[in-house]
Amino acid sequence: MKLFIIIFLSISTCNIIQKAPISYEVALARCEQELEAKKKAFPHEFFTPNSECMIGADLPIFQTNSLEKKTISNTNLKGKITIINFWSIHCPPCIAEMPGLDEIYYKYGTKKVNYIAIGWENKPKIQKFLEKHPWKFTQLDDGHDLIIEKFKMNWGFPTTFVLNQNGVIVAAFSGVEEVKDASKTIKNKLIPVLNELF
Repeated sequence: MKLFIIIFLSISTCNIIQKAPISYEVALARCEQELEAKKKAFPHEFFTPNSECMIGADLPIFQTNSLEKKTISNTNLKGKITIINFWSIHCPPCIAEMPGLDEIYYKYGTKKVNYIAIGWENKPKIQKFLEKHPWKFTQLDDGHDLIIEKFKMNWGFPTTFVLNQNGVIVAAFSGVEEVKDASKTIKNKLIPVLNELF
């Protein structure tokens, strides 16, 4: 009986223990090291940065407003799952995946999930675009500065991060193979991750 209890306790605690998150800056450095190692190993090949190396990192410290003037920061996103999508109005795959992202919004609702979009362009251009292409994600102001100064993003558009309730990046996706399949592709990537976090 004692043996059973000890085994049960050790098995049940294994699922609770997770790796401690690393800082965003450390993850960025790791990404750079991985990319440089690939370039050295295969000097005649072309490699693009891979956002998956950010998995396990906390978000960088930031605070800004949404276009609706709601304060958004790395700390007030905690407590819910968060999807962050980096995009540009001049990026066909970004626009193509928006319907799929909206389907995710309607499927999972807002009680347990934050939906954040950070666009490359300035506020007037984003607002003008959204008048013709309504999108359910909360749009952040000063997206260009956030992308360059805080997120230091070099993975291209679109890039999507999924954060757990503790604000740690648990999934990262960049780029789209086929623009026509972008909406379906992003749903197929997000749904398994979200189901696991729920």
